[in-house]
Amino acid sequence: MPIEKSLELYKVCEVIDLENDLIFDWFKLKGFIPNSKQCLECLKTMKLVERKDSIDSWTCRCSTDRKRCSLRDNTFLESFYCELKAFLKKVHYWSIQTRQIDPIPIL
Repeated sequence: MPIEKSLELYKVCEVIDLENDLIFDWFKLKGFIPNSKQCLECLKTMKLVERKDSIDSWTCRCSTDRKRCSLRDNTFLESFYCELKAFLKKVHYWSIQTRQIDPIPIL
C-alpha cells in the first residue's frame, strides 16, 4: 500500500493503519528506535539485518564478531514484547481514554 504523504507527517492515529515495515520506519524517524547501533565489543557500527524470528523482523548484527542485539535495547520499548502496531494501538486508545473493553475488536 503506497503512503499518501511523507512518513514524518503521519500522526499516531494514522500510523496505526500502515504496514509493519512503515510503522518500524516511523519509529526510527521519530527517534524511538535508533537508526544504527554500535557494537559494545569492537565499537564498529552494526548492520541492520532482516530476521524473521525477531518481533520487529529486524536486528542489529556486528560484521566483526557476529554479535546481535535488538534495536529496542536501551530504549523505553525494550520492556514491551509486542508488535509496534499493537503497542501504538494500546497507547493511542489509552491516550483518548477508551475503556478497556471497547477496542477489543480493533486490536
